[in-house]
Amino acid sequence: MGDGRHETRTTAAVDPVIRARGVLPALRSDAAASDRRNRLTVSVLAALGSAGLLGLRGTEGRDGRQLDCNTIGAVVATLAEEHASAAWVVGSFARAAVQVAADPVLARAASEHGEGLLIADAHGAPARAAAVKGGFRLTGLWHSVPGSAHADLALVSFVLPGGDPEHPVRAVLPMPQLTRHETWDAAGARGASPETLEAEGVFVRADAVGAAGLRRGYDPAHAIVPASTVVGAASGALDHALASVRNRPWPGTRYETAAESATIQGKLTDAAMHISSARLHLHRAATSADRYAADAAAMPPEVRIRSRVDIGCATSAAVSALDSVMSAIGAQAVAETAPFERAWRDVQTLSRHAAVDPLTAREAFGHFLVGRGGALHEIPL
Repeated sequence: MGDGRHETRTTAAVDPVIRARGVLPALRSDAAASDRRNRLTVSVLAALGSAGLLGLRGTEGRDGRQLDCNTIGAVVATLAEEHASAAWVVGSFARAAVQVAADPVLARAASEHGEGLLIADAHGAPARAAAVKGGFRLTGLWHSVPGSAHADLALVSFVLPGGDPEHPVRAVLPMPQLTRHETWDAAGARGASPETLEAEGVFVRADAVGAAGLRRGYDPAHAIVPASTVVGAASGALDHALASVRNRPWPGTRYETAAESATIQGKLTDAAMHISSARLHLHRAATSADRYAADAAAMPPEVRIRSRVDIGCATSAAVSALDSVMSAIGAQAVAETAPFERAWRDVQTLSRHAAVDPLTAREAFGHFLVGRGGALHEIPL
């Protein structure tokens, strides 16, 4: 590809989180441009590709192990400190790569189109399939697919004729066979270009259909990506705030700088504690997802529910952290040239993602605790 987005061979042995930290200066300088263009800029794609962060492979985890949810979450959160849109795209591509690598049928189908291709994760309501000679014809829509403008392939889900809608199967489709609709009109995460993908009678060979791995319902491993994006963006805003208040005059008070004010210190302390709480909740949710994925066992319903509320709590804590940061900075935080304003838009947008919504998570967990007579000690850690 001429945009320089694919990784170099020299990055493979370096921890992907360290690589993510190394590209933050490049992301910082181009984040606003990505927002204006409604897609990642060539410079951002080149930086991510050179660092080996686009299309992270399923075996690029720490020490060469399988790329797990904790590693993906850490990479996403790091990138989101400066560029939430890029973080969401990288995480989505990584999740798709892991799913494809874990299924021999999908891995073979993807390799038929070439090596090192970027795969968009079209997670959501499955399409319909009609049986035809040699395979199936797919018709349907997949909404809000991050990075679809930059992907080569799409990992899609669909229900086989007479199949179980709760356990759709998957396939890898070339992007040219799909119609892309620019339907994202939200205030935040504009650079991720999460378009709607449409299939109209697209053929899939019967021997290229992957296993029914993901349930149509809640998938904690999928939710880790938007939740980590929210937490990382809030954390980056806090870092910018700490740098800002150290030398910022504080007129109308007895303090020379904002950093000397106990009120400002308290607000930023609250933000730091909220972010610490968010990271702990995310870590437990990701660890649970990794544990059951590694054991090839279905996640028990009580663990799935607890993971959902963990992700919801992480999101809620990150939103609270950013509120404290914005309050500490004051009116300057909402200036269009300030990094806080973009972080606020991104967090407010992605925190309303259905997969990370804290209110829905609370309802599900409350139903387990009260409606079914569950207890915390019944949920394995």
